[in-house]
Amino acid sequence: MKRRSLNWAPHLPNPDPPLYQKPDAEFIDTLRQRYNNLPDEVANDPELMEIFLPLLRADVTMLDTHVYTAERPLDCPSIADGGSDDQCVARAALEAWREHATQSFNLQLLPGAYFYLQTERARLLQAMSQELTALLSQM
Repeated sequence: MKRRSLNWAPHLPNPDPPLYQKPDAEFIDTLRQRYNNLPDEVANDPELMEIFLPLLRADVTMLDTHVYTAERPLDCPSIADGGSDDQCVARAALEAWREHATQSFNLQLLPGAYFYLQTERARLLQAMSQELTALLSQM
């Protein structure tokens, strides 16, 4: 099952039951299963978890409680990016961003899973720079 994330277009329904109100242990365990990005050093350190748990819960609360309101698409080009091996975000969920802008749309998939930004930062920035340069040259 695909998981809701910030990469999903906002009009798509969340396929998962809400997580934000789960008890701490279940909340952390589910986060680790879904996103595989909470290091043991953080999860097993009570002081670090005291710092990070409210931040993680705030992010998940935003995702779980967001209510989409349909509005007119933006009159601009748009770009969606994601990880080619991402098990959390379906390609269709990225392509759905196309509906939120009236001009050109470009989907770019970079190597990696959900947190591809950590390993592909340079490649992403280069791709964004190329997109912006191309757009600016059309003005």
